[in-house]
Amino acid sequence: MFESATDAHSASTNTIPLRLIGYGRASTAKQSITKDVQLEGITRYCELYGHHLVDFFYDAAKSGKSKQNRGELLKALELLEAGKANGIIIYKLDRLTRSPKDLFELVENYFKTYTLISVCDQIDTHSANGRLVINILMAVANWEREIIVERTLDALETKKAKGQHIGRVGIGYTKTKAGKLEKTPLYDILVDVYRRWNNGSTLQELATELNQKGIQTATKKPWHPQNLWFVLKKIENELMSLGLVG
Repeated sequence: MFESATDAHSASTNTIPLRLIGYGRASTAKQSITKDVQLEGITRYCELYGHHLVDFFYDAAKSGKSKQNRGELLKALELLEAGKANGIIIYKLDRLTRSPKDLFELVENYFKTYTLISVCDQIDTHSANGRLVINILMAVANWEREIIVERTLDALETKKAKGQHIGRVGIGYTKTKAGKLEKTPLYDILVDVYRRWNNGSTLQELATELNQKGIQTATKKPWHPQNLWFVLKKIENELMSLGLVG
């Protein structure tokens, strides 16, 4: 498979020697495209076209959905930015990322300046043909992002039209099956706590009382002055919006 990929690629590849950083990834230990397979393919490609493989980074058991959870990829990109190489070489494009969003960001932030070579996909952005392919992939990625945004906005507008709540459910509320918010008994308790705080009770006193009564926060944690202040300010803003406090 590797021979056919490189042979087909040889006619259109720019053969100027480059200093390249190799990168590989596998999401599971059982994946057929192992570390050895990827490194061998990258090494043979570099030997065939006279490129120098500066280093090889490999993320084991890592998803390809985002670069943020892959320490070895981040190291490779840091080395690239430090001027230690001209580009990054991968065995297949899905070893770099499976996410259109991630591909878009990687190309925007790195591969408009540096070279990206994908051995099996016959992509080499050092050549005109390679840049064309990556630009097509970028256009598709951008189209997918815009479609997702449009669908999300349409869904939000539909929910608004039905009077459904959008966003996080605040403490003291619950969301019904119809998607609307309803106040819980905790809301009335917090309003009472707010009024007592407004009349001079300290946050420490009120937090201690709530804990003694077994009333927890929305995250099932005990109350303390800091988180109680945050919640009471939300209650205050809501009461002000309703004209119930000045």
